[in-house]
Amino acid sequence: MTAQTYHNQQIEDDKLRLFIALAEQMKTPLIKASRTAELARMMQDNTRLNEIEYIADMGLDLIDSYILSLKLQAAGEDIQLQSVSLSATLNDVAHSLQKLQSAQSFDIELHIAGKYGPIMAHPAGLHAALMNIGTVLMAANAEREITKRPVLKLAARKTPRGIAAGIFSSIDGLDAATFAKSRKLYGTAAQPLSQLTSENGTGIFIADSLLQTMSSSLRVSHYKKLSGLAATFMPSQQLTLV
Repeated sequence: MTAQTYHNQQIEDDKLRLFIALAEQMKTPLIKASRTAELARMMQDNTRLNEIEYIADMGLDLIDSYILSLKLQAAGEDIQLQSVSLSATLNDVAHSLQKLQSAQSFDIELHIAGKYGPIMAHPAGLHAALMNIGTVLMAANAEREITKRPVLKLAARKTPRGIAAGIFSSIDGLDAATFAKSRKLYGTAAQPLSQLTSENGTGIFIADSLLQTMSSSLRVSHYKKLSGLAATFMPSQQLTLV
């Protein structure tokens, strides 16, 4: 087997594992929606319809992110990266997360360390990746019994390798070793991130797939004593008119 053949086979294997992980993940919202609908019918509680709508929207967003990751992988070197404002994207993601039903008990904060120019990324892919990270971290927080109101921080800062962006929270169970192990387990284990969440966290692996098409990848990072996931991007070299 040549190196190129092995590489192509690895890509196909990763696609299959991600599809299996997505299928496994989709069981959860479908079961929740079914049970909630049953309770709403029994109790004649129309307010539960909002919960069903939320569950359905989250499932559809996850599928859309997966489809986008496949399209970007198929584009390969032809992917159209653009000059993107990271601070504006993080701001949009923060507002989108705040609108989610599960975010009602969260403080969502935006932290932009300093001023810097745009990065090279795929706008829709970057937004989808950050949204997936945020929703998984919120779900993980929701499973825990905590006394303080949880916080989700979206942050960006300069590093020697480029401009880093990530989402962080006061949550245990997320470290480099755990994340490295989960990358090998997703698609084969029901709970590859069992130390973080009881769900299978497919959104994290879809986010990683999206970021890899932009020559980046997810890593465990820390920000002001919070743990989270971040990626580093190259600054845009395009000239901008002011």
